[in-house]
Amino acid sequence: SVVSEIGKRLSFGRVSVFVSFIIAAFMIQLFFIIYKTYLLFIKNNSKINSENDCLEADKLLSELIEYESDFDDVINGKCKVEDFHKEVLDKSNVFAYYVKDEDIAVGYIFAYLKTPYNDVIKTNIVMLESLYIREEYRKKGIGRTLIIMLEKWAKETLKNYAIEIVCLNNNKEALKFYERLGYSEVKTILRK
Repeated sequence: SVVSEIGKRLSFGRVSVFVSFIIAAFMIQLFFIIYKTYLLFIKNNSKINSENDCLEADKLLSELIEYESDFDDVINGKCKVEDFHKEVLDKSNVFAYYVKDEDIAVGYIFAYLKTPYNDVIKTNIVMLESLYIREEYRKKGIGRTLIIMLEKWAKETLKNYAIEIVCLNNNKEALKFYERLGYSEVKTILRK
């Protein structure tokens, strides 16, 4: 009957309005997450270029070493890094940044030109040595943004380049992260 047909259409209309509302709420939430991450980077993304920056980066590197010791028994998780970043501060072949939320350092990246272009190696090799985001700040786009900044630096600084990353096999989350960014396995390190 006409009445039941109108009832079906109104019911479907309510469902589509509800679904539209859910999608809109999700999009608004996603916008705020992206906007907050953007603000975090605009205000608090610092090239490591002062003694205080070096101290912050050393702390984050120490945390990374402790974290990675869970994946590899050879790594001494109790190691505390001191003055590493101070020693490489003025080198032009180094890319080192950290990200703060208010006054707390929450993420860090360190890379360097490992192999300049020569007769044997036909491209510049940029080595991503360290990428670390404190656990409560992960999955917010910080790591991805730091990688994008590294790629931009390599592109602007070097004629041609490849970025190499050493990632522990047992750190499945990190491996998936790098694969989502387009990186793939090209060599394997064996140990006895």
